[in-house]
Amino acid sequence: LATRAGTIALTAKTDAIAFDIPGAEPFSHVGDLCSFDAFVKIFGLSDPALEARAQGLEREIRCLQCENEPISQSTSEMAVDMRVRVRDMISAGATDAQVRSFFRERFGDFVLLRPAFTPMTWALWGAPILLLLAALLAALSLRGRGRKETFLPETDER
Repeated sequence: LATRAGTIALTAKTDAIAFDIPGAEPFSHVGDLCSFDAFVKIFGLSDPALEARAQGLEREIRCLQCENEPISQSTSEMAVDMRVRVRDMISAGATDAQVRSFFRERFGDFVLLRPAFTPMTWALWGAPILLLLAALLAALSLRGRGRKETFLPETDER
């Protein structure tokens, strides 16, 4: 993975990932990378355009552990791994659509904070509109059912 800190070799260990950064002490505690600033310092891409693309994609992909938080804001180890994967794919020349497709194929439509409009997601996109229309129709039908009373003056008030 080509980064600001040079090329980083990721090697799998038994229970963690070891980060071998040339010119730096090797470390394996992913928790050290949980803050976004620390992550970008180490894994920041050398090209500003690629870095901007990576950060944009990281805001669109949901952390599966935190659920309603993008991986750019999550502090979970899984989010760190997902951010590394995004940056690795961008460094390898993948397009934004290919990165989204990779995560969607692996984790389903739920992983994208803005899922694509497909026949599988029509219900997701259409449900708010249908609920709004149903509420409007219910309100109109209840309003029309109200009793219409005409008040006539009493005989001695005429």
